[in-house]
Amino acid sequence: MRRGAVTFALAVGVVVAAAGCWPFDGDVTTPPAGGGAPPTVATTASATPPAPPTQPPNPAGLAGTWAGTWTNQTADQSTGSFTLTWTQKGSTLSGSITITGTSCLSGGSITGSVNGSTISFGAVNGEVNVNYDGTIAGATMAGTYATSCGNARGTWTAAKK
Repeated sequence: MRRGAVTFALAVGVVVAAAGCWPFDGDVTTPPAGGGAPPTVATTASATPPAPPTQPPNPAGLAGTWAGTWTNQTADQSTGSFTLTWTQKGSTLSGSITITGTSCLSGGSITGSVNGSTISFGAVNGEVNVNYDGTIAGATMAGTYATSCGNARGTWTAAKK
């Protein structure tokens, strides 16, 4: 009678596992007819949950002084340098810029914004506007600019001092 109780318990375990109520993720193999070894369990490794998506860099450290260079891609192919001094409140930038190498603009106040690793800002001096767009990577940033002075367009790079 004892053997029958064990066989019954094993049979119930197999039925429960087949119904999806087994407390683990795996496959149950039943013993051969007429007795034999108890059921074996073939476990399957559960998948590792995917890593959360990475967030774009947080350029909260833009406040301070940045030194850069610019190069016209149109008009006179001139080059020069600039110095930015930023303050930052959240995604809003404000400050001043000093520009060398052009008679169009020597400097002015600037405002801008940052969204993830993208930056956009502009300098205004009377009738001359310069609009800068670019990307930030750590303590460097680079991009393109366009100005109404001679319809100049070009590239720029800057590094935090």
